[in-house]
Amino acid sequence: MLSRVAERLYWAGRYLERAENTARLVSSHNRLILDIPIGSEPDWFALVEVFNAENQFAQFFKRPTEMNVHKLLLLKTRAPCSIAFSLRSAKEDIRVTRAALPDGAWEHINEMCIYMDESLGASLSRRNRTIFLNNIIQKCQLFNGLLDSSLTRGLAFNFIKLGQHIERADMVTRILNVGVRDIVKQEESFSHIKPIRWNTLLEAVSAKSAFRQSMGATVDRDLILEFVFKSETFPRSVIFCLYVLNERASQLPRTEEFLTHVNSIIRKIKRFSAGKVEQENLERFVQKVQMGLIETHILLSKTWFDSEAT
Repeated sequence: MLSRVAERLYWAGRYLERAENTARLVSSHNRLILDIPIGSEPDWFALVEVFNAENQFAQFFKRPTEMNVHKLLLLKTRAPCSIAFSLRSAKEDIRVTRAALPDGAWEHINEMCIYMDESLGASLSRRNRTIFLNNIIQKCQLFNGLLDSSLTRGLAFNFIKLGQHIERADMVTRILNVGVRDIVKQEESFSHIKPIRWNTLLEAVSAKSAFRQSMGATVDRDLILEFVFKSETFPRSVIFCLYVLNERASQLPRTEEFLTHVNSIIRKIKRFSAGKVEQENLERFVQKVQMGLIETHILLSKTWFDSEAT
């Protein structure tokens, strides 16, 4: 496989995962706003902070209003944090690599982008926004189902899954970092809605049902962090994503350095204990994990994309 094809497949996996996670995050935040009393709402701008997109926001808007935040994360085709940017980028990557993908992959992503273009203008109202976001989540999941059920377990599958799971781990750590910080900051003033906010955080990473089945009905910071970082059976936990990186990379050539690096992040997460970590140290830990994921991407690119893979 040519390295440029492998890179396109990798980025298709990343962009589709980013679009789905962004839609889920924004949708869960919107549901939270409807469920809690007036005056206790979290800041809309926290959604921008999840993506470290403050500078992107400043390029387009002056005021951090609800409408402007949603315009950035849904509509702005020149903002890498937006759903529109992610889906259009994924479409271009899949267009170029469609010979390596199952029948129907190109048609599905093309239909998804047509739906997005037709719906974006109406998606800013709260009612239409929820419908739009839920449809984007479902369409991304259908595309993943097509790949899982129809794509041979070869190079194309490996590179798509590498991109998907690096992006998933990165998004989960970003959402946890900002979400936990905001909940802890407001827990004294709004302690009566704390369970709602913790459940919303679980929804944002698609972990609510899995968490209850594994950990029970009680939700608090430490239990959530332990589960979402360290669960070896939950497909969206950080350590599960790292295991998938190991599994997929082990099927590729020149993999020793990459596997050594990923295993070093796994060891750090296994040593992590939420109950022993204060909030300030938690943010440092999350930043270290995020830096490790950035280095994982750089190492992956250097290993397989800088020259033609054989």
